[in-house]
Amino acid sequence: MRITDEQQLKLDSLRCLRAKDVPTAILNEIKGPKVNGQDATLVDLFRNPNYLQEDVDGALASYVIVSPQNQVLIFFSIRCGELFFKSDPHKMVLGHNAWVAVNMLMKQGLADDNRKKAMDAIRAALDEGIAFDDFEFYADKKQSFINDVKKEPSTEVSRVSQVFPAVELKFFGVNANAGDYWKSLELNQKMGETLFWNKIIPMVDELRNHIGCRFLYLFAADNEAEGHLVTYYKERLLHVEKNQVDLSFNKPYFDYESRFLYQDISKLIKEKERFFNAFNTEVEDPV
Repeated sequence: MRITDEQQLKLDSLRCLRAKDVPTAILNEIKGPKVNGQDATLVDLFRNPNYLQEDVDGALASYVIVSPQNQVLIFFSIRCGELFFKSDPHKMVLGHNAWVAVNMLMKQGLADDNRKKAMDAIRAALDEGIAFDDFEFYADKKQSFINDVKKEPSTEVSRVSQVFPAVELKFFGVNANAGDYWKSLELNQKMGETLFWNKIIPMVDELRNHIGCRFLYLFAADNEAEGHLVTYYKERLLHVEKNQVDLSFNKPYFDYESRFLYQDISKLIKEKERFFNAFNTEVEDPV
């Protein structure tokens, strides 16, 4: 059953505040789980002076969701990012050769050995997973790639085939001390999951009114590829499909050993509606 008006009013009473504007005493009341492989907790990292300074400087936006009594329920940060498809010079060469071969085969009186070479070039491209309709695309990109290397010879340049505007969700955590308050609301849904859909996703959606943004991504601090945290993010929050196309990303040293996950924001908006349409399905542990 869909969320009731009374339940929605309870969620509406919760406020979203910038961490830089929250008194230290309130932040110090947050209790969180340990990050896998680290002694520090998410909370310690979140309220680290250097980390909060990034919020003050505008390089990062950190938030807390608080009750009417100013008790922190969840905390998180967001910042601009970018995902991309890698550029593949090898495929450019194969696609270019296949495109030349296609044009050769259209000529009359082509010698048998040249015909065989053309067919081999086409087969090599197809075997590499290049679609027939993409031969011309790769041929054009090959020359463009060569020309760009001449103009910008620096080896530090990463030439990619396509980029996508994205936003990164960082340090998403629940205040363990807020469990009793959350249970008192009698919403019968998990606190982190509910506030992810009720507060974070609408905020990410609002960003698209001001800047282009297609994906939301995060690094799950889980040492195991399919550990508990990764599974939770994939199944309950991001709804990652098994056949999801792999996008490339930049992973900073802080997120080494973490699992990269992403989802299209448009899909997350639909999943938010689905979550609240079936909101009154009681869960075992609402915290």
